[in-house]
Amino acid sequence: MQKKLEDTQKDIQDTKDGIVALANEVAEPFVEAFNDATDAVKKFTKEAREAAAASIALEQRQIALDDANRKLAVVFAQSRAEIAKLNLIADDTTKTIEARIAAVTEAAEIEANLAEQREKNALIQLTIAEQELLLYGRTEEGLQKVADAQIVALDASKETAEVQTGLLTKVNALYDEQKAKID
Repeated sequence: MQKKLEDTQKDIQDTKDGIVALANEVAEPFVEAFNDATDAVKKFTKEAREAAAASIALEQRQIALDDANRKLAVVFAQSRAEIAKLNLIADDTTKTIEARIAAVTEAAEIEANLAEQREKNALIQLTIAEQELLLYGRTEEGLQKVADAQIVALDASKETAEVQTGLLTKVNALYDEQKAKID
């Protein structure tokens, strides 16, 4: 009887083992699918967090740039007023040539500083627009924003070159005038 009991227990254990193996075999694709889905959700969540962080960082850069551009607009107006005053001195033939050259030179330095900041801000805007294009994908609006930023950067450079050329011409004319008085 002990033998039969042991045999029955063995048969029960074999049956249980068979059921567990069969259940594992049936469940394995579901477990793998669940694990794959879990990994996909984790990856998506991580990418979404990274995209949100990048978007927030770009927005903060844009806000800082907008603030800098507002301040620069005021400085630009003030500086252009100062340059106009210096040009008056440079054109005033009652002043010494040295004073007139110094005025034009100072105006050129002011313009160079303005140009540097305007070009820097324009390039930052271009960088932000390009990063937004990468982050949000190629859209008509994004492409236009990049093109507009490129135009602003080029216009800033062109305008500055024109003002610098005018000031350089004025300095050269004053040097010529000084040389003519010496001769």
